[in-house]
Amino acid sequence: MSKPRRYRVQQRELARRQQQAAAATGGHAPPPQNAVTFRGQVRHYTGPLPPPEILREYDAILPGAADRILKNFETESDHRRALEKDESEAGQGFMAKQLGLLSRGQVFGLVVVIAGFATAAYGFHVGAQIGGALIGTVDIVALVALFITGKRGKQPPALPPGQAPPNSEGR
Repeated sequence: MSKPRRYRVQQRELARRQQQAAAATGGHAPPPQNAVTFRGQVRHYTGPLPPPEILREYDAILPGAADRILKNFETESDHRRALEKDESEAGQGFMAKQLGLLSRGQVFGLVVVIAGFATAAYGFHVGAQIGGALIGTVDIVALVALFITGKRGKQPPALPPGQAPPNSEGR
């Protein structure tokens, strides 16, 4: 008999014996004598707190453990809320500062435009029509260019998600 054929015959004989043993024990074959049996259980939950039955088991093992877990959860929640409040206040301060800078920039821009028109008018008044026309034209062209282009290229870079803007108070 060849080696592969002998192996198949042995495998069939082993399978037949296992079926006979399973039939004799009601469908459950007894584990071999040198086998190790392992039985495990996995519990999974989502959320910040374990379910009540697990908290009870913690309390049974270490009295007061469930209370400590709940207090820790409450402390973490309070801390997270305080951080979120600080971030919100910092963002509001940053926005107020930005609005103040924008308003100041608009006022200075208005002063420059008025000064340009006043200089052009003075040039016309004293007889320097070419100089007055040149200054007035440059003033108008700069004003129109500002309105057309706006501040597209001068916006601050976007902050990554979850990062608060810098605090205006310098903390």
